[in-house]
Amino acid sequence: MCGIFCNISRDNIQTTCNHELLKNRGPDAFNVTEISLDGDWKASFAGSTLWTQGLNIKSQPLAHSNGSILLWNGDKYSDLHASSNCTRSINENDSEDVLYHLVNGNISYFEQITGPYAFIFYNSKKNELWFGRDVLGRHSLLWLISQKSIILSSVAEHKSLNVLTEVPSCGLFKILLTTCDISIELFPWSHMIPKEITSDVSFSVKDLLYHNILGRCTDYHWTIMKPSDDEPTLLNFDEGPEVVFPHFLEIPYYLITVNKLKDLLFKSVQRRVITKPDFCKNCLLKNVDCKHAKIGILFSGGLDSAILALITDNFVPEEEPIDLFNVSFARDSKQKFDNVPDRKTGKRTLEELKLLCPKRCWNFVEINISQEELKHERHNHIVYLIYPLSSVLDDSLGCAVWFAARGKGLVNEQPYTSPARVVLLGMGADEMFGGYSRHRATFRNNGWKGLTHDLYNDLRHIGERNLGRDNRVVSDHGRVPRMPYLDEEFVALVDSLPTWFRCCLNPKIARGIGDKLVLRLLAWKLGLRSAASLPKKALQFGSHIANPKDKGHVTSKNLMT
Repeated sequence: MCGIFCNISRDNIQTTCNHELLKNRGPDAFNVTEISLDGDWKASFAGSTLWTQGLNIKSQPLAHSNGSILLWNGDKYSDLHASSNCTRSINENDSEDVLYHLVNGNISYFEQITGPYAFIFYNSKKNELWFGRDVLGRHSLLWLISQKSIILSSVAEHKSLNVLTEVPSCGLFKILLTTCDISIELFPWSHMIPKEITSDVSFSVKDLLYHNILGRCTDYHWTIMKPSDDEPTLLNFDEGPEVVFPHFLEIPYYLITVNKLKDLLFKSVQRRVITKPDFCKNCLLKNVDCKHAKIGILFSGGLDSAILALITDNFVPEEEPIDLFNVSFARDSKQKFDNVPDRKTGKRTLEELKLLCPKRCWNFVEINISQEELKHERHNHIVYLIYPLSSVLDDSLGCAVWFAARGKGLVNEQPYTSPARVVLLGMGADEMFGGYSRHRATFRNNGWKGLTHDLYNDLRHIGERNLGRDNRVVSDHGRVPRMPYLDEEFVALVDSLPTWFRCCLNPKIARGIGDKLVLRLLAWKLGLRSAASLPKKALQFGSHIANPKDKGHVTSKNLMT
């Protein structure tokens, strides 16, 4: 993960970036480049680097001999589609490849890129500034633009509160710096609807970009369809998962779908596990044979994280442990962390993983957070990472993910801080497969049509609702967050499935069976008999950081500084 920052101004440059926050995101290298541009513009580019691809650390900003500059915060997985051994992406630095194409004027190269990114590129030949987030908005980028100043940054700091906002993840933006007045152009992704794009910054819409994978998702005929009367998902099942799941897996078109999802999710996890140096955080500069944990997983023990853990076992050497981050919060001084729901499910699923993967060492990291520590870290640090989001839900989830990703707790009752450089997260699964309680309420009130509308919108707005925040809080620990469920190929397949293939929210069917049905079928097929039927427990409630009586959409008083 990297931190990127750019300030271009006609007046004296006033850096409103907290370089310490940038350095947290990329502890392996940090540099600042200041130059004068045409049209009386002055520019400052700052970049921190977390080494994830290539044989050596590549410092940022990257400068070309013609004066062009690139800040790249991303992981390009495009090369992994054509090669099963994946050697090209491991041995070559993706940022250099991106710079090569941009310098040669090939902005359409982004149509071919798969993987999360945010970037800033100054084209010296045309005096243009290009920037944007990936097609799903998995990485953070904030902006503040006036006629005299342009600020782009991975993360804000307290002096910038109430001014920076998220760059919409709807396409690529361009600013021509030679004009008297700043004008912003948007080159939107073809599958986005420009009228649905909300922003406090004005821009004009230009030519469409057709993403190589998601740009093909143009046929959404299923959004106006209903299941036939004999569709299995309409039936009422009184039996438990041991009867229901095998029943569905005997239906040919469900089995075919589950197998396709399995193949793509295995590929997605593989890409995100193997594209990293063979050193943990502690051994990076020692150049020694490292057998420590390099992969961590945010692990509640629920369906999504259990699947990721089991698949990850296939791509990590047997002699290396895998760290499972399990976070619990004390509501008062008498709270016993072992009684927190996610701690219970975490330990239960851990035992299942041990049976399925007996050769693996699983470091179950018990992360226990008191109210005092929560309040201190939130007020002094986490608030600036959650910004510009500000709701009670953002407060709860942002803090929970920050403490979990820190990886500091107990393993076998001994103090432990994870040295993992990569953290896998299950984000996206609930949005695509109907995992939230509100999905059940929508189906109850508005039927298949309403539920289909919700799932369609959830995926298209996930970048602005969740992912920028999650990227900022995880990256703050010098770890790269990776989200296998949000791999473009996996998303494209799910996006082609009718709603009733993804979930069955009939109120007569028990929770833990119908919600995220096809994902539960996948878990069952993989051998996860217990985790496959665990009811969804939202992180903020499962970890006990939030009170169920709180209204998640209102502004959090805890985030007001």
